[in-house]
This record gives sequence, C-alpha cells and structure tokens, in this order.
Amino acid sequence: MNTGSSKGYNAKVIRLQVGEGIHIKVISMRRIISEVLVLSLVAFLSVESVEAKPKDNVSKSADVLSGEQKSSEPYGAPFGLKWGMTPDEARSSGIELNSEKIDGNLIAYSATNIPSQPSSTDFTTIIFSNNRGLQKIIWNSQNITGDSNGAKGKSEFKSYQEVLEEKYGKPAPSKTIKNYGLKLYKESDEFYQCLNYDGCGYWFTLWELQSMVIMMEIKSLGRRGEGWISITYEGPEWSETLSDRREQEKKKKKASF
Repeated sequence: MNTGSSKGYNAKVIRLQVGEGIHIKVISMRRIISEVLVLSLVAFLSVESVEAKPKDNVSKSADVLSGEQKSSEPYGAPFGLKWGMTPDEARSSGIELNSEKIDGNLIAYSATNIPSQPSSTDFTTIIFSNNRGLQKIIWNSQNITGDSNGAKGKSEFKSYQEVLEEKYGKPAPSKTIKNYGLKLYKESDEFYQCLNYDGCGYWFTLWELQSMVIMMEIKSLGRRGEGWISITYEGPEWSETLSDRREQEKKKKKASF
C-alpha cells in the first residue's frame, strides 16, 4: 500500500457522518512533494444513521489505535489525545491544527504531528465542540492501490479489527456488515466501485461502548482497485454535542422570525 510521488495529485473525498442531520466532507489533495489538506464542514437537514501492511506492523500500532488505557471502561482517546481537550491544549502539546473549518458549535481541523499514530497514517481530522472540547477523531490510512478484488483492503481491515477487538472486545454481530455486489457492480474485480455506489456494498464494523463509539470501514476512491481504511472515534459527550447543535439551530430559527 503506497501513495508514492508518481501519483502527482490525488484527491480523496470523504463523506463522513458526524451525527443526526450533520455531515462532514473532508477533501485531501496529495502533492508530489507535500500534502495539502482542505476541509469543508457542511450541515445537512436530512437524517441518516450513523492486508497491504504486514501483520507485525499493524500489531505495533495496537496501543495508538485502541487508546491510552489498558483497563476497562471508560476508555481514553487514541493517539495520545484526550477527550475534552481544547484546540489550545492540543497546540500546546505540539499538535499542528490546520485548515480550520467552523460550522455552528463544531470546529474541524486537519491535525498533524500527533504524538503517536500508525506508520500507515495518511491524515487525521479532529473535531471540537465549542464547550465540550475534543469529541470526534477520524483517522485515515494511506491509499490502497492495485487491489481490484479488494484482497489487500480486506486483509488490512481484518488486521486492524483484530487490534481493536483485543482492546474493546468483539462487536455485536449485527454491527458488522461485509457485503458487496448487491447492485450494479457485481464482478469480483469491482470491489471498490461497488463500495462507492449507494446500496451496492458495505464493509464496516461498529463498537458501541459506554464511553465512545468506534466505526471502522473500507472506503472507496471511486476508481478500480483504490480505497483506504477509515476509523472514526466518537467521544463520551458526542451525543450531547449534537444536542447542543440542535438547540443552537432552534434558537437561530426562532430569532429569525
């Protein structure tokens, strides 16, 4: 799995759910020498429900992927981050916050120089609430390429799932969906085109813990054989953050009349 310089510009477009009626679009463009990340935070009124790498390399990433604690609930945030920390606290710890986008009570950044992340990291988006601090982390792997049948993507997904299961336990069977070829793209070499087509395929698993929610999925770049792994962590006050937002929207509407 390599995103070498021969690719020139490579756009990665992600449609990530951040909660009821809210979505985030994160666009990352990788230049030949350096990476430029452009974040766009957009609110919607609709309601939706929320291996390429050697196994030993993945195992070494267990601690950073699965949080800062080894004990039972409540779990800490991954990558040496802390739930509830403010942007200023993140900066003071050495993290670089780029491409700030504000939408209501949410502030999203492309974060670099995070203390501990897997070597396969492409970029990480972290989302703060104005009054609740850090409440969402979206980790994205480097691109998977030359993988028309999805074998590398599935292998990497399996490796990371084992890492997360070691920490958090196995997710409920109903929270794991691994299907593709449901419509239009049904050939074995159309794995990523299928994932990119609404209703054709899904490859994800979900952990619903007392202190946070974790979702891991294979995503598609929209081209044959190209995708990546995304792992989203929702903090202990994410639901309250969304409630804050809805109240804020109600007040705005009320004030406009």
